[in-house]
Amino acid sequence: PHTELMLQRVEEGQRKGEFLISPHTFKRIPEFYEKLIDLPKRSDAIVPLESYLMYRNGAGTSFSPHIINKLPEFLRQDFLGQAIWRLLILLAILGLMFVLAGIFFNLRPNDEENDTPIEKSDLDLGDTLRRLALPIYLLIMVQFLDYMSIKELRLTGIVLASCQIFIKLMTLIGIAYLLHLFFFLMAEVVIKVLNTRNASFDSQLVRLTGRILFWVTAFMVIAIILEEIGVPVAALAAGLGVSGLAFALASQSTLENLIAGLTLYSDRPIRIGDDCTICDISGEVESIGLRSTRLRTDDRSLIVIPNAEIAKHTLENISLCDFMLFDKTIHLSHETNKDQLQCILNHLQNLAQEHEQVIDFDTRIHFIGFGDSSLDIGIFLYVDTVEDLEYLDICENLNFHIMTIIQEAGTSIAITAQTIYLAQNKISELNTNNTVQAKIQTQ
Repeated sequence: PHTELMLQRVEEGQRKGEFLISPHTFKRIPEFYEKLIDLPKRSDAIVPLESYLMYRNGAGTSFSPHIINKLPEFLRQDFLGQAIWRLLILLAILGLMFVLAGIFFNLRPNDEENDTPIEKSDLDLGDTLRRLALPIYLLIMVQFLDYMSIKELRLTGIVLASCQIFIKLMTLIGIAYLLHLFFFLMAEVVIKVLNTRNASFDSQLVRLTGRILFWVTAFMVIAIILEEIGVPVAALAAGLGVSGLAFALASQSTLENLIAGLTLYSDRPIRIGDDCTICDISGEVESIGLRSTRLRTDDRSLIVIPNAEIAKHTLENISLCDFMLFDKTIHLSHETNKDQLQCILNHLQNLAQEHEQVIDFDTRIHFIGFGDSSLDIGIFLYVDTVEDLEYLDICENLNFHIMTIIQEAGTSIAITAQTIYLAQNKISELNTNNTVQAKIQTQ
């Protein structure tokens, strides 16, 4: 009481409830020292007044006082409340820190050389260690910087406060990077254990879960460190809530695709490698993402379809069929008689029953009617395959057998043709009568 010294009660944090020297009083320590240095001193003082000067002008055990006293006078002058030589050493430490950080950053695997670097299921121990090198280095260096700034350089005032903020920010970056690598590695381990394809939606969902866990944990760490720095996290969170609402409205289509992607995951109507028809586009599913699905068409074009469009339209998955349909119509010539037609039908029935790759399910082989220039036989049966190339081979084999049956029956495939009959005599008489009638009308 009755002095210029002020104590301030700590309202939050680990030392909540304690009374500490206020920041304003702490900044005035050099001023108080100048006022007290020439005043009489008590002989029973626990801490001599000269201790402040010794602390201010001295250094830790790493710096010899003899060497400090031999420094040029301009290096011992004050700048920002610190001796210039202290600031130079601090800048040297920071410069070395950034140079080494650049070296460790370049040690990371070159992701640009890989098509999908973050989606590799084969975990490489060397790549993992190189990724871990940078965040571990950052955490070690900030601890070294904290030790040097307080114990060895004995920084004070605004320089020390700025240094502490920098240390906390670097700690935040290091921890966030470690969390990112941790959840990334956990996701890749899960993908490898589940034996999931890299481009599948399952693997992308696992990676998305890892990213979500990372961001949730990272935000918690950021909030804790910002609170220590003195940033009002509650007010900042309220502002981010309003901004998040505006962002959600602006990215409505993206959220719609994301929700549709999650619906695709829950229903699983298609998988990587399936042949399907989506939005009247046929092709092979090449990748299923959270925002879109990619189809490779028969002409090797890559079609990207938003997941929201897939959810709105009918999807036909050809690869999920249990067997494939062979539906043909055989056109026989009109010269085919009844006995030949019946013989062909009997042999086709035997072919359907004896062929190894024809399934005995809803087989229909009938004389279905008379065409304009043919007698038509309908063949409706299923073959035991779901592969396109194998289906074509089976169709080719069946077609050869059908040709043999028709040839052995002594008939042939109908050739579409039109026959035109011209009656020359009637046309001549008609032309003559028309000419006579025209002459009579003229007369």
